[in-house]
Amino acid sequence: MSLPYISDAVISNALVTASYKMSVPEKRIIALAISQIGMDQDVTDEDVYRVSNFQYSKMSGVSRSMAWLEIKEATTRLLDRKVSIERGKDTMVFVFVQQAIFEENSSISIRFSKPILPFISQLKKNFTKLDVRELVSFSGFYAMRLYEMIMQYKNIGKCNITVLQFRKSLGIDEGKYVNGKDFRRYIIERPLNEINNKTKYNISYKPIKLGRKINSYEFVIREKEIVDNGDFLGVQVDKNSRKPSFPPLRWLEAHSELAPPGKTYSEIKSNPNKKIIDAWERENDWLRWVRVK
Repeated sequence: MSLPYISDAVISNALVTASYKMSVPEKRIIALAISQIGMDQDVTDEDVYRVSNFQYSKMSGVSRSMAWLEIKEATTRLLDRKVSIERGKDTMVFVFVQQAIFEENSSISIRFSKPILPFISQLKKNFTKLDVRELVSFSGFYAMRLYEMIMQYKNIGKCNITVLQFRKSLGIDEGKYVNGKDFRRYIIERPLNEINNKTKYNISYKPIKLGRKINSYEFVIREKEIVDNGDFLGVQVDKNSRKPSFPPLRWLEAHSELAPPGKTYSEIKSNPNKKIIDAWERENDWLRWVRVK
């Protein structure tokens, strides 16, 4: 079974700053489903989006058996999850998902609710593009939401988010993290450490005071320096071209239609067919094999 290509998820800025709470597995399922919607694609609330336990396992790093347990339980909870979006003086409240289909030990499929469709499809302006591979790698919901909020401003390079906005968007209960040190530790520092460790960005922050009290946090967003590594995931590299002389296993998994059935990776590598080599060379016309410092 091949790992499907994962597109970026494109969502409305109104959904980025919306108020809701959910678990990490629920958030991963939503992100993987939204990534299947093209920016110009016409969608209806009858459309179904499938997430397999294989895909979830590969993207999140959990085992296949654990993946099924997580997506089954998370999808059940998603049917009751509500999101709150402010539109002027009004507030819209609706569920993310209206229906779920379970294929035992295999996959789940969801149908988004009709009210949420304008916030995840046919977006021409005021939207944020998210790298789903980065998003689903996070182990904390606050890291996921902070990442989304900051990515609104990645092209600008900096942003300012108020404490009030954090509390609203992250669904922080009243009375929780009211201490400034606790808020900074659990809402800013821990999520930011995970973002900096798992993405192509280095993000720094500083608190902004209004009087004697911290009113907001300013974030500076920089892409990490990219350097030629001469290696890619431990794959042997041709010293002249500085590119892998044979595709890594995960590339071959994503192009399984090129591989002869019943053969191991080592067997295919020792006697590759022309289709594999041609496809690999075509991609290497534009791929740069790099390591993020």
